[in-house]
Amino acid sequence: MRGRGGRGGQQYGPQVFAADVPAVVDERLASHDELTARFAAVESGPELPLPPAPGTSGTHITLRTNLLPTNFDAKTYFDYELKYEPAKSISGDRKAQVLALVEKHTAFANYAGQVAHDGSQRLLSVARLPDPFSIAVELAQQGKPEPQSITVEFVFKHELDMSLLRRQVYHPTLYADGYLECRDMDIQLYVSALQLVTQQHARHTGVRIGRDSETRFFFRSLTERAPISLGGGLEAWRGFFMSIRPTFNQVMTNINPGMAPFYVPQNLAKAMFASMDENRGLVHPDFGRKLKVTTTYQGFEKTWTIQRVLETTAQTTSFYHNKSEKTIPVAEYFATYPNIKLRHANNLPLVCVQEKPHPIHIPAELCEIRPGQPYYGLLVGSATTIILNESTKPPNVNAERIMNEGFQYLGLGEDTDTPAMNAFGVHVEHNMSVVPGRILQPPTPQYKGHSPSSFQPGSWNFARMQFQVGGRVPSWGVLLVLQGNDNVFAGANDSSLRPFLRAFVDLCKKSGLGFPAADPPIIEARLPPNDDRYRNSAIHSIRTTLTNHVKSARPQPTFILVLLANEDSRIYCGLKRICDMELGVHTIGMQPTKATNPKGQGAYFGNVALKLNMKLGGVNHILDAVSTKWLKDTMLKDTMLVGIDVTHGSMSSKAGSPSLAAIVASVDNNFTNYPAELRMQRPAESKESKEVVAELKDMMVGRLKLYKQKNKKLPTQIIVYRDGLGESQYRQTILARELPSIRAAFSEVVPPGSETYSPKVTIVVCVKRHHTRFYPTEKMHMSSNGNTLPGTVVDKGVGDPFLFEFYLQAHVGLQGTVKPTRYVVIYDDIGFSSDNLEKGTHMLCYLYPRATKAVSLVPPAYLADLACERARDWLDTIMNTGDQLLDVSTGQGKGKRQRATEEEKTQVIDEAMKMWGSGVHQNLRETMFYI
Repeated sequence: MRGRGGRGGQQYGPQVFAADVPAVVDERLASHDELTARFAAVESGPELPLPPAPGTSGTHITLRTNLLPTNFDAKTYFDYELKYEPAKSISGDRKAQVLALVEKHTAFANYAGQVAHDGSQRLLSVARLPDPFSIAVELAQQGKPEPQSITVEFVFKHELDMSLLRRQVYHPTLYADGYLECRDMDIQLYVSALQLVTQQHARHTGVRIGRDSETRFFFRSLTERAPISLGGGLEAWRGFFMSIRPTFNQVMTNINPGMAPFYVPQNLAKAMFASMDENRGLVHPDFGRKLKVTTTYQGFEKTWTIQRVLETTAQTTSFYHNKSEKTIPVAEYFATYPNIKLRHANNLPLVCVQEKPHPIHIPAELCEIRPGQPYYGLLVGSATTIILNESTKPPNVNAERIMNEGFQYLGLGEDTDTPAMNAFGVHVEHNMSVVPGRILQPPTPQYKGHSPSSFQPGSWNFARMQFQVGGRVPSWGVLLVLQGNDNVFAGANDSSLRPFLRAFVDLCKKSGLGFPAADPPIIEARLPPNDDRYRNSAIHSIRTTLTNHVKSARPQPTFILVLLANEDSRIYCGLKRICDMELGVHTIGMQPTKATNPKGQGAYFGNVALKLNMKLGGVNHILDAVSTKWLKDTMLKDTMLVGIDVTHGSMSSKAGSPSLAAIVASVDNNFTNYPAELRMQRPAESKESKEVVAELKDMMVGRLKLYKQKNKKLPTQIIVYRDGLGESQYRQTILARELPSIRAAFSEVVPPGSETYSPKVTIVVCVKRHHTRFYPTEKMHMSSNGNTLPGTVVDKGVGDPFLFEFYLQAHVGLQGTVKPTRYVVIYDDIGFSSDNLEKGTHMLCYLYPRATKAVSLVPPAYLADLACERARDWLDTIMNTGDQLLDVSTGQGKGKRQRATEEEKTQVIDEAMKMWGSGVHQNLRETMFYI
């Protein structure tokens, strides 16, 4: 499906995608309302409630979506698990090589072209394989003349009758009365089978990034589209996400374009120098993660996986050499090789390619980076901007890429050689689904006595407004962070510094903040430019300077304005830890390079003032009286809004790093003030318990007590917006573990004279990590950059027909194709209609306190996410080190990377507990310190 441009093929500005093709809502949705009407007669209970009738509020529109109808024959798939012998020596990459040999083996000739597999452990066949069945192949070994004999055993697991999936997807009304039995059917097994089949071409021709169904992209370096240089030894590749989604009356293939950084295949030393150019003369901490390199100095080509990049060179790193029975530098060892003369023995760090049973360290100049390797670390310098600029094309351009380049790239076109899809009877239609949507009316933000004159749906200007309630600043101070020679202010006595501070105070006063005189004490912290990678000496200098000031100041400062030398995350994290946990003083950061620009100074100061007012207990804005009354009467009467999130150790965290949980809860009638409670918890023992908030009961008790303290009563209903969960965790995490913890908290706060306290509870999961997008079909319903308009909601034709869910885009899409948030109701004691929950969630998105915009994620969940990020900052040297090459989410390494010992993990968690101490300082616990 193609859209047409203007005259002569030229496109002038954003266009409606496929404007010349009538946008007719899919015929499959004609019976959708019949299904929800039948659901209304079913007693389903509050757990995983059946969807109510779709909403009707707002302007009705039609939308295209990047869900492509996918048809499949009612065949039987035979599902096999693949087992390898010997198992221990077969890594992920070698399994794919083994299976390539299996497919060419004569014993497999009868089944070639009739199977689909994941390159590792699962294989599907349209024909039943012999039982038992195994094939032995010979796989070449590195550095050894003789190949390794490997046997693959095909272990039968399931017989998948795909007609069962067809009946559930295409005839959901048949299940209206027996939906419980329907839900007991594990359709994910059938869905994942279809996914395996459709991804065969992409798996064979591209590089896969991501493991689960919502992160699995396929990339390859296209000759017609050269990679984009990012600097730092990196380049960007284009690729596509694809996933199978069951919807009402149709299975869909979800396709979305993407872009990811890859290492440039070159000598590792050259890549390291490029990284150093972008990172203060140091190799970036994330550089080398999961990176495979080859060496030939041993007389044959060998592939290694880098475990870590050392901080020492070949000349300064020594090891015990068994042959000479003495300790020698690494450089001296390599000097014994006749054809090796190290050029960078003193100016490049070594790489460790093996930790156990003994370390192996290799100079970078002897390593070559293998092609096609993703970079998993944080991007620095201009790389982020380059990727954003390249990946944020207008919606119609992205839609064209999906339907043309992506369709062929993924092997879905008619002219593509896709034997697996043909054998399994799977066909993806070359057209986007058309679904109904609506545009909800926005509420209007209210400042003190006025609404912004510049208000547009989703955005407004704070200029000339005053906060609804202004905070008070009894005293404050300024920390001037100086580093190198490029500081905007030379020091505390710089003649331009005091006028700058007075300009900031003047704006704060005009905005309604109560400020003392604009001549606060100014202290300096001069930082060494290039101390260790964690900036320990720099942070120590800041700690000493701040501690001396805060303890001696009378009165003590309410907040410290920090003028930062540059965007250094280590310094930022160190500052937050010192002030949040040790000193109990609010901090507000500014970058003078941005704050002194006359053109944007007013807006910059205004954004800082928004955060400062909330930290000090003020109220930035509320909603207009009509919207506020509707919220209180229809949705939120005597309600506490709660946001919950959990963050975990990542690939850049030390093995054994903790999980960090946050809960925020409203304490005011205008739903603007959300103090937070944070807890550190030990890493999960299993994948199933990973997302559970371990101390949720106690955290909930704290929020309820604070609500009662502020309101003199407890809430009669609680709406929880839970962030960060996948579909498989709805039952096992929320319903089985977190809901009982929430209810257990109620018994701890029973009011005097009452026997019980049992408020109504609704739990909504907020899903940001998805790839469903919507495209306008008419210009009148399109923004100036081609996106759908703020307030767009879709609750029909794109979701699971048995779930109460909707997609909501409350915000203005500024770049690329705007992404809505998916909201899924997991538990509903209150009994919401579609309209009430959708309109209420939409209105709440206008109450995010630190912006003059509606936000993409409902504020309770957004603020819980911010609180989690603040907790990560406190444990920066554990959570964001760039040292750990294990997958800490599962505790399993890849390839030859070593698994951290239990003792090492225990040391990390002990270190984290010591750093955490009592958490946030008592002075800040009832404030929005984290915002």
